[in-house]
Amino acid sequence: MAMLDRLFASSAETGDSPKKGSLKTHYYRNDVRKIIESIEKMAKEIPGLKLIHVNQSQTEVSLEYRGKPFIFDVVLTLFKVNPIQHSIDIYASSRARFADFGGSEKLILKLYHYLDKNLSRAD
Repeated sequence: MAMLDRLFASSAETGDSPKKGSLKTHYYRNDVRKIIESIEKMAKEIPGLKLIHVNQSQTEVSLEYRGKPFIFDVVLTLFKVNPIQHSIDIYASSRARFADFGGSEKLILKLYHYLDKNLSRAD
């Protein structure tokens, strides 16, 4: 049943205790400036990904992803764990009224894959 729920969901998010292990929060040994620069670079390099807004005070970044056949709204939230470590949680939601057939989860994994290659993982 849980597999069907994920398949027919229209959003996905990461966390410290997710239902699915691949959606676990990622931790990085980088400062906020470097992380935001990497996210901005990612928005330029991944086709269909567009930077919407960077909120420095709340350490949130809003993105839009235009994939086939869905459009996704994405929010990356940065949390300071200690002076040299930050976590990034990602929330992705399709604009479809119904299911996105796992597209939001796949998008999150794609974004984490890029960040893992360009930042220093701490976990």
